[in-house]
Amino acid sequence: DTRKVPRFQFILFDKPRITSREVEADGNFELMLDFLASFAHDIPSPNDVEDALIWASTKYKLNPWKELPMHQAWAQTESGVIRSCAAYCIDRFQRYAASRKGHPRMDELRSVIYTKLKEENLLSPEGKKIPTRGRGAARLKQEEAAYRAMKLA
Repeated sequence: DTRKVPRFQFILFDKPRITSREVEADGNFELMLDFLASFAHDIPSPNDVEDALIWASTKYKLNPWKELPMHQAWAQTESGVIRSCAAYCIDRFQRYAASRKGHPRMDELRSVIYTKLKEENLLSPEGKKIPTRGRGAARLKQEEAAYRAMKLA
């Protein structure tokens, strides 16, 4: 039944996992470039991305369904793919200072991530993203509190 098949996908894959080839592919690269230019400092939650995708899918009729649960299921999948690609790019940015040399598109993504993190004052002295949530952020807050307490003593 073609009415159940999504008509629209933001990210297209040749392989079942995220690789630099998928991120650098023509349509995927442009989306990642824009997404990271806006959100590299704080990737939106799955629910936020899903809500935006459901709105776009229903308002602009990206997919053929009239039933909201179909749009929701599609948005959940697309949200996971978009966020995973963004996480892949940020991970590559942090992992290797000279990663993917000879790949201009990965270099451009790295540059966008670096610029956004620097603008938001979230770039560590080692050139990595300072955590904004989760265990890394909690540990950072504890270290800052201990430093302040030591300074006051």
